[in-house]
Amino acid sequence: MANNLAKYRAKKGLNQRELGEKLGLGDATISLAEHSKLPVKTALKASEILDVNVFTLLGTDVLRLIPKTEEDKQALIEIIRNI
Repeated sequence: MANNLAKYRAKKGLNQRELGEKLGLGDATISLAEHSKLPVKTALKASEILDVNVFTLLGTDVLRLIPKTEEDKQALIEIIRNI
């Protein structure tokens, strides 16, 4: 399973460093995020920056989207409410 972070980052014309700056993360963290599961909060913020639906961004990773913190749980509830 994989997310579509790299695909939509490239479509927006951003490199990993640029997206990392917008998300408040390092480019190494972005590289890791492109190949692993995204936290809910990061996925939501990235979807806004990349102007793509969060579920489209998550792709098949949405099936593994399990909130680990109360903040992530509330973010996921808000995402679902706004569908």
